Amino acid sequence: LDIRGFLCLFADTAGFRGEASLESGGSVGAVEREGIRRAKQKALDSHIVVVLAAVEPTPDGHAIVYDAETVELAAQAQAAILVVNKRDAVDAATFSSLLESFHAEIGRATPALRDVPTLAISCREAQDATSRGTRSS
Repeated sequence: LDIRGFLCLFADTAGFRGEASLESGGSVGAVEREGIRRAKQKALDSHIVVVLAAVEPTPDGHAIVYDAETVELAAQAQAAILVVNKRDAVDAATFSSLLESFHAEIGRATPALRDVPTLAISCREAQDATSRGTRSS
């Protein structure tokens, strides 16, 4: 993909299962294990790793849910960014509180990501803006 003259290659590791999920009962053959290894290596070789998290409902309200193994990979990357989707799932005050908790949790678990930028997005808001003929920033 050419973005303003920069060649950008994207690799999506969504759905790769790490060792932790494998230990919880999933059986994995040699082909999938090799796919997991390659996905991890692709992330480590990248210029930037984007960690995609999302606001999701929980029994206690809402939480920002993310894949811990992806966060660990991002901590080892040359650069990283945290992207939180579904900011529209809760009101602004709740989102602010969730984001504060998310940053604290990430900072404790992976100090290397403590100062990594976070981008809050909403695909629904973007779609609504596109439908009205405007773009959201």
